Amino acid sequence: MTQQTPGRIRRFIYGLITILLTTFLCLILLEGFFRVACFQPRGRVAVPYEFQLSDLAGVPYELTPNHQYEWKYGPRRLFDRGFSIPVRINEMGFRDDPVILPKPEGTIRILAVGDSFTWGLGVAEEDCWVEQLEWMLQKQTTRKVDVINTGVGSWNTEVEAAFLQGRGMALDPDAVILGFLINDFRATDTGYAIDDRGYLVTRYKDAEGRGEARKLHLQSLLYEEEPRGNILIRIAESSHLVRWISSRQVKTEPGRLMMSNDGRSKTRTWNALARIYMLTQEVGIPLYVLIFPNVEDPILAADKADLDELASLCQAAKVPSLRMETALTGIPPQALWVHPRDRHPNARAHHLYAQYIVSSLFTNIDDLFCEPIKESLKEETGK
Repeated sequence: MTQQTPGRIRRFIYGLITILLTTFLCLILLEGFFRVACFQPRGRVAVPYEFQLSDLAGVPYELTPNHQYEWKYGPRRLFDRGFSIPVRINEMGFRDDPVILPKPEGTIRILAVGDSFTWGLGVAEEDCWVEQLEWMLQKQTTRKVDVINTGVGSWNTEVEAAFLQGRGMALDPDAVILGFLINDFRATDTGYAIDDRGYLVTRYKDAEGRGEARKLHLQSLLYEEEPRGNILIRIAESSHLVRWISSRQVKTEPGRLMMSNDGRSKTRTWNALARIYMLTQEVGIPLYVLIFPNVEDPILAADKADLDELASLCQAAKVPSLRMETALTGIPPQALWVHPRDRHPNARAHHLYAQYIVSSLFTNIDDLFCEPIKESLKEETGK
């Protein structure tokens, strides 16, 4: 009996080694399969110091002023080298030309407020719907048209209301265009920090409310150009098999895409919309609402119901609103994405958005924003 024990141990060890080697070989084969047959692209490279914490009440973070950098994207397909988009941020933290203050006489100034769909994430500045709109409107008039892009990724309606109240209305706009994305029903409760490498991170506690952890903002879409961690973490981050598994988790756990502590609150969203409406009414300028669903087909039934409710509220308040999916009707969603792992609208989608806005809201901009009657004319007419 004692003579058989070493043999059993050897067989057990050989069997364990065989299982481990077989598993390892299978993983290598699966990795090769996903790299060739089911290529899993990497998303956008995280940009250090793209954001800074804001000192404006109700605004957790903003774009870093006077910052120039590139959005870099991984390959979209096998043998693709990826691409990059130059980004420039002006002195006020907007992705736009420098803002002239006070506003020059005769200028039509429109403030575009929103999140990444307004910011133009993943597209060149000139391709963003805000810049396209400015270019299209400028062709309608001899007056200077200035459409200012104040969008910031993942801002929601509460943050946008705080921005308008604290800074935006001081720019003396003649109109405000609010871009509303379906995830704007989030409430703003998540904390933020800038980590030791300059990345914006979200702060959250564990399930028992103990301790504090941090994760890269929107980490499912971003990766670090120089990954941190040991060799196993780096191998996992470079694995197409792991990337495929993580993308499946993102689809089934949409909350991972946004902030850790944020929850949905229609009441808070409607209150923020009311604040924005009152801010524009106080100075007598129009408010326009662009209602963006995610770029997907079909739109989820629950999302459509929420956006229908928003459109009804705008109609009741006599606030012009547009359902922006109409601009993309009949086009496959994958033809409108920036990148397979970043489903923000691409340049084609932004151009279609701008055309739809002009044809629906601004067919003749001079009729909407005419010069006030000058005092001299009033005197001449005796009025």
